[in-house]
Amino acid sequence: QGMITPISSQNNMYPLFGQTLSKFAEYIPNIIDEIIDEYKERKNDDDIYDSKKPLGLYKLNLIELLILYIDLLKMRNDNFIIPNINKLSSSLLNMIFIHNKNNIFISKFNKYINIINVYCINNLKYLSVECKMINRFMSFYNNQNIVHCALHAYIIQILHDIYSYHKELQIIYQ
Repeated sequence: QGMITPISSQNNMYPLFGQTLSKFAEYIPNIIDEIIDEYKERKNDDDIYDSKKPLGLYKLNLIELLILYIDLLKMRNDNFIIPNINKLSSSLLNMIFIHNKNNIFISKFNKYINIINVYCINNLKYLSVECKMINRFMSFYNNQNIVHCALHAYIIQILHDIYSYHKELQIIYQ
């Protein structure tokens, strides 16, 4: 009487996925270089607020591609190695203070921090000790001269996520 449609059709794109991810990996160093190009090492904390250049959709898309790549590797349970991860992390940290009102960028930074919190503990240590991330967050948060913005809320969220994750690990391993 009626035609029965199949529940699902064969996924012809899936076999190409492995090749695509390895091809994608070739471009990751270039993507990172584009993201951090003008946000390399900061001279001092006062210099960080001088840049008024907008972040732009181009860099936001590159950050999204980088996070997508990391998510795909995690989904496949692959170890991921991010070239120049310390330079990337310090540049993203510098960018967070410059673009402190950009919710889209700050949410991507939050996701990046959650990734390194779990999978790249040495990089989190680098950010905390060498880049003084927590001190800089607290200084920014407590600075009365800065109007409250999106970053203020995210600072609380980021620090809470880091603390909670490591507290749970302590409980598990006791």
